[in-house]
Amino acid sequence: MSRVRTLPVVLVALACVLLLGCSGAGTKQVSSAAPPASPTPTPTSPPSPSPSPAPTTYLLTGTVDAPQCGAGYDIENAAVTVRDEHDVVIGATQTTANQAPRPAPPYGALLIYNADGSEITRTRTQAELAQIALLGPGQLQAIDAWHTAILACEVTFTVTVPKAGFYQLRIGTHGAPTYSYDDLQQRGWKLSLTLN
Repeated sequence: MSRVRTLPVVLVALACVLLLGCSGAGTKQVSSAAPPASPTPTPTSPPSPSPSPAPTTYLLTGTVDAPQCGAGYDIENAAVTVRDEHDVVIGATQTTANQAPRPAPPYGALLIYNADGSEITRTRTQAELAQIALLGPGQLQAIDAWHTAILACEVTFTVTVPKAGFYQLRIGTHGAPTYSYDDLQQRGWKLSLTLN
């Protein structure tokens, strides 16, 4: 009976020696190799602060048309201001000089107007009055159309603005509609304004 009880102990010891390299039952084998080296910490510099991102800006461009550049319209070289929903100025620029096309005067126009479209104030000669009297309805319509075009005023502006909820424009002494951010996005940041 004692043989049966010692057999499992012998088998365990044998398995330990063969499989695990134990030097004896219940003993622990000590390795003569050097302990594994622990990693040496590498000095690191503190992270450099990343620059804060630039605020998002948009280039708002516009065209402003008026019947003329003076006479209360005064949009040539006028100040342009843009305010946000808090009434804070977020952009400022100036309009250009008049860029409206200058058509050539049709026949008879210079009997009635000066080349710049202003009224002739001098006394006309009898020959000039006779020529004016001979102008037909089509010629008079052409002269009126030229006169309107020669006086017309068209200016442009370009201003950089940050993202805001709303944008309120003022051109010279003229207020303009207020636009939402979404509205300007849909318009491609381009405006066309007309003063009547």
